[in-house]
Amino acid sequence: MNNLALQPREAASVSLILVLSLALPGSPREQCAAAGPIGQAATPAAKADECKGRMLETCAGERYKFTPKLRDAFLAYAKAQARADLKAQGKSLPKEFLAWVDADPDVERAVYCAHDKPSDVLVLLYSLRLDWGRARFQTYRQLALAAAIVHAKRQFQGDITPRSPLKILIGGDPRKPVNTKESGRTLDKNDHIINFLDENTIEEEVVIGYKDAAGELKYDSRGIAIPASKKKRKSKKVPVTEKRLRTLYAADVLASKALQARFNAYMKSKGHPVEIDCAERVVHWKSRDMVRGQMRKNIAAAFKLFREAYEAKGLLPAGRDPAPSPAERCLFMIRNHEYTFGPETRAQRKWPRFPLTAPWPVMTLLVDDDQPLREREERWIAFRDRGEFKTYGEYIGGIAQQFDMQSARRLKPYPFTYHTIQMMLKDGGVCGTMAAISARSHVALNIPACQAIQPGHCAMVAFRYDPKRKTYTCKGGQYATGGDEKTTPFARWYFGDAAKNYPRRPGFGVQPNPRKPMVYHQSIAWAVNHGMASFLDSTMAHAVYRLLPEPQRKTGGAALLASGLAINPYNFLLTDAAQADAKTPRKQIRFWEVFQAAVKAGAGKPGCPAEGLYNQTVKKRMFAHIAKLPVPKDTRARDEVYAFLESHQCDVPAALVAYRVARDGLARVLAETRRGYESHVKILETRSSRENDTACAIMAATIQAAAESIRDRKDRKKWALGLWEQAQGHEKYFGHRFRIVTDPAATLLARLAGRRMAKETQLMQPVLDRVAAELKASVAAPRTLKACRALAAKVNATGRSIKDPDQKRQWLAGLGKILAGKETFAPRPAGKNAKPLRDPCADAVKALLSSS
Repeated sequence: MNNLALQPREAASVSLILVLSLALPGSPREQCAAAGPIGQAATPAAKADECKGRMLETCAGERYKFTPKLRDAFLAYAKAQARADLKAQGKSLPKEFLAWVDADPDVERAVYCAHDKPSDVLVLLYSLRLDWGRARFQTYRQLALAAAIVHAKRQFQGDITPRSPLKILIGGDPRKPVNTKESGRTLDKNDHIINFLDENTIEEEVVIGYKDAAGELKYDSRGIAIPASKKKRKSKKVPVTEKRLRTLYAADVLASKALQARFNAYMKSKGHPVEIDCAERVVHWKSRDMVRGQMRKNIAAAFKLFREAYEAKGLLPAGRDPAPSPAERCLFMIRNHEYTFGPETRAQRKWPRFPLTAPWPVMTLLVDDDQPLREREERWIAFRDRGEFKTYGEYIGGIAQQFDMQSARRLKPYPFTYHTIQMMLKDGGVCGTMAAISARSHVALNIPACQAIQPGHCAMVAFRYDPKRKTYTCKGGQYATGGDEKTTPFARWYFGDAAKNYPRRPGFGVQPNPRKPMVYHQSIAWAVNHGMASFLDSTMAHAVYRLLPEPQRKTGGAALLASGLAINPYNFLLTDAAQADAKTPRKQIRFWEVFQAAVKAGAGKPGCPAEGLYNQTVKKRMFAHIAKLPVPKDTRARDEVYAFLESHQCDVPAALVAYRVARDGLARVLAETRRGYESHVKILETRSSRENDTACAIMAATIQAAAESIRDRKDRKKWALGLWEQAQGHEKYFGHRFRIVTDPAATLLARLAGRRMAKETQLMQPVLDRVAAELKASVAAPRTLKACRALAAKVNATGRSIKDPDQKRQWLAGLGKILAGKETFAPRPAGKNAKPLRDPCADAVKALLSSS
């Protein structure tokens, strides 16, 4: 698109165009179509500039409110710009196709507002029609829009050469096994490696079926078996196995020292001396522990040796299959969507899982997935024929953090290579693998999904459709370290500007936009629920805003964005732009009020929340913006903003501190901060919860903001030193599930005061002393099993957190002395014949001692 700010000559030209346009009859679209040449305006580019001028005039005439008249003006400009771009590229599209686009308002608006180069969307859309055929393209036009918009932003080049509809071809097993004993050629090292495996056998237990397990018999007082109730009678299946011989896998050799010795001798006899030493069962089919030091290097080298042999001799693919084109992946989805199950099977499979006629914004994750068709096909067949829908795999522990060790433990011939869902299901993994399995399984069944990241964890998210309410949602799964507020989908964002300067993937162009938090993806579902027409109109309002020259943007930009939010309050493009546009604290607050009113007005529709993460996110960002803006010099304005921050429970300390300093003076704020820190360290000693993490983060931010208010470095250091002295002995606290954490406020104070944090043993000792004191008080008073269990959990978590072995042994010995002779207690309240209970703390200490 053109630059937002007009150059002097352009401004003069546009002014002339605007004056002349007033004399033209009809809508802006008709005006652009009817306008004759003005100077050099006969060229497509000049006509596009002409239409842009009329659009800007219309916007001002409508008082910067998005109206049907402004929509027409924008579409006229976008179409003129698309024609100019196509002309510049030497491309042309059939008039009947462009007329088809214009005939459907949802298609027309999507094409011209969802991308800053609608010509690219048009080319890809027409390319998809050629590949799909007209009838299928017409039925699945929303899927086509999703694919065209996504891949236009990925700069995938559409092909508009006339051709017959595409037929998808899914290849079979790509491996081509080599005859490793072929006569007439000299056998190489890899031949001999494979021959060794083929010439040796191993015995293993193979599951050949399942049988009903015999239920446990229960008897009455006479010793007669009690028949099981029919309602409770559930047959449990147990595997039936038998031992069979098979040829060796590479994994067998890597797990057996004896086989390694035989392999080394065999290879030496063939003139290829290799020495592998992986020891006995360091890695094996079910190993879970990480491997370190020289042994890891040895196993990694052996893994590389066998893997390369498998790949060279056609027993393991050397790489993944190529990613399918946009047309291929969509045709695969359509084929499966149209698959006909019998009525009973259809109900069992819950098919289809997601409608392929859904609005295009909720399908961007689906069309963006590059998973090769053969990988999808294997999962589709498993679902189609057996109802298999894998959303989790084998969780294998620490070894999953070492790709080479994880892969070595189950190395064997396989039709799929690494990083495929099939290999993940075979090898297992931890949270990242589980999330990938789930997301890929969902996509294979036409459900828009992707992996997601959380602090220290990997999860997944997917779009869902509720046929009863006819609404869409974006929900997460496999969460562990937080809710939606701490989740970021591992996905590209296709709303707003196309990406620039992002890494390219061969054949698929740039990788758009940094990842967006979960709330953005949820807002897409809410915006669609509100209405596709309103979503597209609000997106057009944002597009017009971006095209406004700077003077007009300052004059009416906020009003234009507000009118777009009134149309659809869930469009994050408008929310982000409006908050960035508000350059004073009062304007930030004014926008928040407009935003709140818009959300409340639209919340009556199904699937459109009035409260929740969306509001919380916008509110938090408002506070963050206010914190960065200058405090108003006007006393009344300052007090109004501060009152607003307090009444709305601002959780951004930098904002609160700045206004408190301006209102009450620096000395008072510093004194309050000191008292607040004194209270903070006392509270940390009395509770163990996830609330401590939030409290510590806020306290650290408050101290940082207060320190930054002290301009003199010496005064700042002196003030921080006073707080740092209070922090001594309180640097560690118990967080959620008794996780021992270093208070970020203490770390900050050390830096501000120019001091070093104490050694880990010194930081831990106060925590250990507090736990010991709690145990001493517990055994000295009447005990309850519930309280003892809670304290035992704390003892156990603390013991696992101690890094120094000597400190750990001394502490546990001290706890043992406290418990000596008091390992059991009478429960409170105790029944007449109640037996003494063993204190769980005694078991926790015993277990920790045995493991240290």
